[in-house]
Amino acid sequence: MVSLILFGSFFVLLLLNVPIGLSLGISSVAALIAENLPFSMIPSNLYSSTGKFVLLAIPFFILGGNVMEKSGISARLIDFCRTLVGHRKSGMALVCVIVACFFAAISGSGPATVAALGMILIPAMVKAGYDKGDSAALMSTAGAIGIIIPPSITFVIYGSVTGKSVGSLFASGIVPGILMGIFLVFAMQFVSRGRELVLLPKASGKERWAAFKEAFWGLLMPVIILGGIYGGIFTPTEAAAVSALYGLIVGLFIYG
Repeated sequence: MVSLILFGSFFVLLLLNVPIGLSLGISSVAALIAENLPFSMIPSNLYSSTGKFVLLAIPFFILGGNVMEKSGISARLIDFCRTLVGHRKSGMALVCVIVACFFAAISGSGPATVAALGMILIPAMVKAGYDKGDSAALMSTAGAIGIIIPPSITFVIYGSVTGKSVGSLFASGIVPGILMGIFLVFAMQFVSRGRELVLLPKASGKERWAAFKEAFWGLLMPVIILGGIYGGIFTPTEAAAVSALYGLIVGLFIYG
């Protein structure tokens, strides 16, 4: 009976377009009422489920990614990659994969990576001669690297639930994440065969150096996060807080 009330009320609320989080809360309270359980256990259960130091890394990593986007760090990373590989065949596809790997190594989130970069890179790829479907598919797949490459929010949740070392989980995702990016590049090289793509003019050494100086602080962010974790300087949660603070300082005082 309790299960029927729990799941039944949940699905009814979903059909009424009630937000999922609110639906979960209301259905859980309804089940407690049906079981005549004391409401005093709700705060303690709520805190025990969410009051974990490791889980604090999730909002901090997402905040760091949002700060990067709003402060223009992600746009500077894109410009720097364009100067490096934009003149090559499938240059914009290469830019998409490379920047997605960098951004994933900062935000740890696939959706955040796609949201931050898609608005810039998908129109740029379409302009370069790619289909809209191929461009959106590449951006979505490249964003999925954020689930694997450290610091992955998925690994943080898994480590919190199973008690595994989050740092060790991060280390296990480095090689698969890089391989995923490499194979995406090969796939786009295959897809691009026979297409007339718009190639960017080859950037001069001076232009590349100028773009590197602009993107330097963004390129330094993954080094600080991962270097601090593997160097034993701070925990993954502390690294997430440092990334958010670092992005805020760079955005406010360096890029203005």
